[in-house]
Amino acid sequence: MGSDLATQRGGGAPTSIRPPDLRQFDRFAAAGDRLIALHLRLRQARIGGRADWTSAGEIAGLEALIAEATGPETTAMVDQLRRDRAAFDPRTAYARDGALRVETVAASVAILLAAFPSGHADPGTFARILVAEVHAMEPTAIELETAMRELRRAPERRFVPAIGEALAAIERARATWLRRFAAADAIEGAVADLRQVLDQRRVMWAAQQAEQARESERRKPVQPGDRVKHVQWGGMDYGVGTAAEPGPEVSTSEAAVDFDDFGFVVVRRRELRRLLPDERGYVPAPNVAEAAQSAASAEAAPP
Repeated sequence: MGSDLATQRGGGAPTSIRPPDLRQFDRFAAAGDRLIALHLRLRQARIGGRADWTSAGEIAGLEALIAEATGPETTAMVDQLRRDRAAFDPRTAYARDGALRVETVAASVAILLAAFPSGHADPGTFARILVAEVHAMEPTAIELETAMRELRRAPERRFVPAIGEALAAIERARATWLRRFAAADAIEGAVADLRQVLDQRRVMWAAQQAEQARESERRKPVQPGDRVKHVQWGGMDYGVGTAAEPGPEVSTSEAAVDFDDFGFVVVRRRELRRLLPDERGYVPAPNVAEAAQSAASAEAAPP
């Protein structure tokens, strides 16, 4: 997708500005609209989603969108768009100054006027003025054909369009094709941006999965030997300790814990949270209470 379709003008082998099969031009325009829609989806996917959370579904959606944008169907569509542009915008349709030949404009206007009953007292003069006005706008052959088709095919139109209507149709065609060609040029870059987003989402998903696994490990029932943290419920906070074997006086809703700073205490199980190996407090600290008791015993001992 290297060439810049948004700025390219003309090119390709000399050909008629209106091929015999008019359906080909419609397919050409439809392909451009599909590329606009695809590019919009790529942009929305890049800026969408939460900044702090993702899901397997979101990642799968990004992968599918990238596969669609880089797949053979899209590649063939972009290549065909470029070939069609060369066919529908031939160099032979332009004069040396880069503007469409007056003859090219006149031929297109003649077909437009032939499609409607004339309501003008002097249709020849009207046609010459319309040709001059259209030529002054310097449309491309593609923009001119698009505008003329829009005017010819409007179901509510019964008479020859006014000059202002024709010029407005050319402006709309110009804006439409600018978006179509720009979308074709931008898809490759949009895919590259979305790949970066996908990589970030994969890292985020892996972190979420790891945290979920850690949380699942924390929520396992406390067993003797587990390192635990006492979660204060408005009362005494015993800190961290090691779950001990419960005695017969300890109910099933309680646990006996040898807290580092307070020794053995029976607390409610719901007040405990299991510690994981990489969390602070998992490695037992010196028992302050035991150390103080040992110091007091040493002082009281006879020399």
